[in-house]
Amino acid sequence: MIEEKIQFVPKFIQSERIKALEKRNMELALTGKRKLYGWYEGDEEGRAYGAYIDQPYVPSPEEKKTDVGDHACWIDMGKFPLIEELPSKKYGYEMNAESWGRDYAFLLDNTPPTINAYERIVGEIYWEMHMVRRYDWADVGEEFTKKRWEARCLGASGTASGHCCPDLEIGIKQGFGGILERIQKSKDKYTYLNNSEKVS
Repeated sequence: MIEEKIQFVPKFIQSERIKALEKRNMELALTGKRKLYGWYEGDEEGRAYGAYIDQPYVPSPEEKKTDVGDHACWIDMGKFPLIEELPSKKYGYEMNAESWGRDYAFLLDNTPPTINAYERIVGEIYWEMHMVRRYDWADVGEEFTKKRWEARCLGASGTASGHCCPDLEIGIKQGFGGILERIQKSKDKYTYLNNSEKVS
C-alpha cells in the first residue's frame, strides 16, 4: 500500500518547488522523522478526551459533544537540548501568563530557524510548548471551568479554530504592515517607559 502511494501519479502538473516539497515530505514520512499528533477535545465540564495517532481514541460520554481538536506536525530532533535551562525549570514553575511567556521567549530564542529554499513563508517546527513546559491540570474550580467554556464558545480555545481563526481575522483586517506597525508602537511605548524587558 505504501508503495502504491509513492508511485501515485499527481493529478495536476507540479512545479519544481512543489516536487521538492513532496520529495522532502515523503522522506520525512518514510524515515519516521515527521511526527504527527491529533486529538479531540472537550465538553462543557472542561474534560478533554484525546488520543495520539498510534493510540485508540477514548470517546466522551454520549450526551456530551466532542469536537475534532488541534493537530500538529513537527520534525523529530529529539528532546529540547536546553530543557534544564528553561526559566520555569531553573527558577521555579508558576501557573501564570508571565511564567509561560518567559518559557515561550526562551524556546523561540533557542530554536534554530530553518527555512528551506523552496519554502516561501514557513520553516520547520521542532519543539512546542507542551513538549518543554510543565502543565498542571489540577482541579481549578468550577468558576474557572465555566469561564474556560465561555472563552471556547467565543473562539478563544486552544483548539485549531480557537487559535488560528482569530489570528487569521487579525491578519486579514490589519495586514502584515499593520501588525508590524503595532509591534513598533509597542516597542516605542516601552522604550519610552524604560521597560527593557518588554522592549526585548
